[in-house]
Amino acid sequence: MEVTVCEEKIYGEAIISENDSFDLRIVYECLRSCKDNDLDISAYVDAYANLNRLFHKLGGLFKFIVHDISDKTEILRTHLNSENGHNYKTLQKMISYEKENKVLENTDLIYTNGSRTLLRLHRSLMFVVKLIDGVRLSSDDDKIAPLAKTAYDTTLAHYHPWLIRKGVHLAVYALPSRKRLVTDIAGSNLTTQEANRLMEMTVEIGERVYNAVEKIYADHNLHNLP
Repeated sequence: MEVTVCEEKIYGEAIISENDSFDLRIVYECLRSCKDNDLDISAYVDAYANLNRLFHKLGGLFKFIVHDISDKTEILRTHLNSENGHNYKTLQKMISYEKENKVLENTDLIYTNGSRTLLRLHRSLMFVVKLIDGVRLSSDDDKIAPLAKTAYDTTLAHYHPWLIRKGVHLAVYALPSRKRLVTDIAGSNLTTQEANRLMEMTVEIGERVYNAVEKIYADHNLHNLP
């Protein structure tokens, strides 16, 4: 099995099912469908629905991330399936629609508007990128806890209160071995070389999408949404 199989188009209707196992190739394809100057929200939500299965496998106190992502993807799916769904197809359209219709100023919608919801999801993407990249660059003898802690402390920790940060610091010590984590992330049907290549490609596309979303929110001065 060649790594290039990961670059084939596998994203499509009904690809995400709650009963499916985590598949990094799906995350890669969903993120790859996002353009540099915009974001396909449906593909983005599907990427997170799949990433949530990885967080579920990590278990322990990472479950709070599972619940948080589930809540936020459900909010975005509700917008996508609403009568205004056409205004939520891309990030640029969503922000423009919510700004023009004063949605972001409506205190009754502060926790359900699309722009704030996606911003919260966006913040966790770099944690995923750093975690996967750290695992990719490590060896089987390396301990995963310090690696995961560093990925968290340099990303999501900036947005979490002290109690959650301490909880995550404890949770990382319950993570599986490096070998098991690679299998959880890349699957068991790939060679070491193929798994490393898949993780590398996902890190690259994840960084690209993250930077694109960062710029869009900066252009609209929305990084500090409450």
